[in-house]
Amino acid sequence: MEARGIDFFGALLSSEGRAAAQLKRRGVTPEFWPQAFVYDAAGDRYTCPAGKTLRYAGKEKAGRGKTLHAYRAAAADCAGARASRGAVRASPRGGTVCRAQDDPGVAAFVTKMQTEAAQAVYRQRGAVAEFSNLQLKATLGLRQFRLRGLRNVTRRPCGRR
Repeated sequence: MEARGIDFFGALLSSEGRAAAQLKRRGVTPEFWPQAFVYDAAGDRYTCPAGKTLRYAGKEKAGRGKTLHAYRAAAADCAGARASRGAVRASPRGGTVCRAQDDPGVAAFVTKMQTEAAQAVYRQRGAVAEFSNLQLKATLGLRQFRLRGLRNVTRRPCGRR
């Protein structure tokens, strides 16, 4: 959007609540949640609450605009923590912690949306967009559109332009 000269304002979504619920389901105790691990940027590694080192294991794209960097401890290091503290379920490869990194465009958007000026602009959407959506749904009974994209929506019937 930035390359096209569009100044976008939108919501910042957080997945922290879902992540906490997932950790609870897996049986990870709160003292071993990712926030408890200490990241060393100089050595590109994490240290777990038990004092063990997690080394960089690789990265992968996580949808648009985000890269996940994985750090893994040795299986032997995690065996004691599993038994004594209920840190993680049994895994032959050792415990893993992921660090999410936003792509530069997403990071710039997040920084912009945290300013008071951007939040004031975003608050105006209720009077503009939400009312229009309400009109389409309540008055006209339109709940879904069969087409997506400006090109498809602006086409005339029977393929004429």
